[in-house]
Amino acid sequence: NGPLLRVKANGKWPGAEIPHKPGSNINFEIELDSNDRVSQLEIIHNGKIIKRILPSEEQQQVFNPSVILPESGWFLVRAINDVKDTFRFASTAPWYVSRNNGGQRISRRSTQFFLNWLDERIERVKHNVANATERDLVLRWHFEAREFWRQRHQNANSDLNVSPNEP
Repeated sequence: NGPLLRVKANGKWPGAEIPHKPGSNINFEIELDSNDRVSQLEIIHNGKIIKRILPSEEQQQVFNPSVILPESGWFLVRAINDVKDTFRFASTAPWYVSRNNGGQRISRRSTQFFLNWLDERIERVKHNVANATERDLVLRWHFEAREFWRQRHQNANSDLNVSPNEP
């Protein structure tokens, strides 16, 4: 019931690692389908919105933006519906941008962002899914994702002085 995003960055699907060359573009191929109006598309890099795109009211749209990333880390694309009384959105999984020297940057701030987001989603599922069997099926994936982000958080090597509650 939310928007559908199909996105490639530099020809790669979400989850891929993209070598980072300072000053080089990341080129996107974005296909968006939505029954409801999408108020904006956002490209998020290391937890910060770095580009907003304002779609038309058409149900099917294609966009080909590009951005220059200031540093290594991760980025994703998010679409937000303009629907009264609810928050509907779609988000890609992240892509990972590696440093030229081959070292992997793992941001404590970014991993904490995903941990906080998962905790919020888990609480919403617990309160909104009454059937215990269905709730457990949905939460299983949330718990697995939370464990993944906990391990990434333990291995963080960037912005190490961030407090656990900071977004």
